[in-house]
Amino acid sequence: MPLVREPGALAPYQQIRDILRKEILERMSAGDRIAPERDLAKRFGANRATVSRAISHLVNEGLLVRQVGRGTFVAGGGNGRTRTVTRTVSLIVPLMHGKFPSTMMRGAIRGLRDHNYRAVLFDSENSAVAESAELDRQAQEGIDGALLMPAQTPENIPLFARLQRLAFPLVFLDRRPVGFEADLACSDHYWGAHEATSRLIARGHTRIAHFTSFAEQESSSVRDRLLGYEQALTDHGIEVDPELICPPAVYPENQSVYKHILAYLRHGDRPITAVFGLSDLFALATIAACRDLNLSIPKDLELASFFDGELDPMTSIPFLKVVQRQEDIGRLAVDLLMSRISGNGPEGPQTIKVRPDIIDEVSSAPKS
Repeated sequence: MPLVREPGALAPYQQIRDILRKEILERMSAGDRIAPERDLAKRFGANRATVSRAISHLVNEGLLVRQVGRGTFVAGGGNGRTRTVTRTVSLIVPLMHGKFPSTMMRGAIRGLRDHNYRAVLFDSENSAVAESAELDRQAQEGIDGALLMPAQTPENIPLFARLQRLAFPLVFLDRRPVGFEADLACSDHYWGAHEATSRLIARGHTRIAHFTSFAEQESSSVRDRLLGYEQALTDHGIEVDPELICPPAVYPENQSVYKHILAYLRHGDRPITAVFGLSDLFALATIAACRDLNLSIPKDLELASFFDGELDPMTSIPFLKVVQRQEDIGRLAVDLLMSRISGNGPEGPQTIKVRPDIIDEVSSAPKS
């Protein structure tokens, strides 16, 4: 492959560096050996000094490692510590406000501090494009590893797979793409949903709607909460009714739509008597819809939901809350990441699940 030597082109070593970087990231795995410098010099029509300079840049990036007497290898694999230690970890989340995920972030930052590491924070604003660019940049700059709460879209799976292939230490927080095996620290979403739904059933409810997102095909947390809800119904001999798993493609802040959906589900011979919500936004949208319809919670409709935020104490109502132990999750994610960075981690992808707390306010609610 001849190099471009016309005016304005990159220097030959820069062209070789960029070509090799692209090939390594897209085609090679940790521990793979690259071609000898003499072969690369012949391939590019350059002298060995130019090739050596290009490779030195990739070594400094942490992408390659030279082994005396053996050759040059893609960083990671069985070659021991191959990256320059920066004692810095990237912490990428889709948003940086509210108790979730800020409490989980606090747990992670405290855990990193205990290990004498610091975090570089990045808010992707739930953009797969921004997430990909930042994670790719951080990895190329030689950061030691990353904690990632991914955007709830599947576009970046090829990037995650590439980083995994290159043995870049990456631990997912709260969720990971469905079907992608990788290190994860999260709540036991399935257990929390199963427990909340089972408690509603124990109080006599058999028509329980699940207000959720239809991103379950991409997000493990959404999928696991749906599976927990469905299994609780099945375990108690209640048939799963697809019409009660809603709203179809409606964002929870659109509360006027919730009012119409709730009115519809309360109409007819078999009205719902309870709702299990995916998260804070779904719970708050349900509460607002009930107020608009003059429905009392829990007298007319009982509510259970994953809930990590706070209600206005002057207007709060009792419902069953599934509360994630976010700080514990953040610290455990750091412990797993540190084991990957040190090269002493367990074999294969690991999933660490932390059971959430169940705060059942309904039993103490007035019955009148």
